[in-house]
Amino acid sequence: MTKTLWLILLGAVLAGGVVLIAVLGSGGSESQAEARQSFCSSVDALGSSVQSLTDLSPTTASKSDYQSAVDAIQSDWDAVKSDASGLKDVTTSELSSAWDSYQSAVEAVPDDASVSDALGGIKSATQTLASSVSSTLSGPDCS
Repeated sequence: MTKTLWLILLGAVLAGGVVLIAVLGSGGSESQAEARQSFCSSVDALGSSVQSLTDLSPTTASKSDYQSAVDAIQSDWDAVKSDASGLKDVTTSELSSAWDSYQSAVEAVPDDASVSDALGGIKSATQTLASSVSSTLSGPDCS
């Protein structure tokens, strides 16, 4: 290759690098907005799952219904944690504390407990989690 061709190739590579840096650099604020939207959507989904659990009837719900609701809440919580990790300044301390209480209550339910007993055992922690979800959705991170 000739010297001129090498210089043109080098110039094209450098120009492409500058364009790539400019595109990636300008996307920071937009990606934070997208991450915040994902976080808020995940918190909203968590709230819906918590509501589904609280809507279970202690007299007619099966253990399978209960376990499915608990599993959905766990899955939604995992999404909330994942989405929160992409944000620089999100406040999740209240939500995390409510989650810890809820999780402890669920783990304290004996395997042989009836659905009625299980729902009664986690009622307070579930209400606290629901309240924290509501606060998060109406707070500065999602409003």
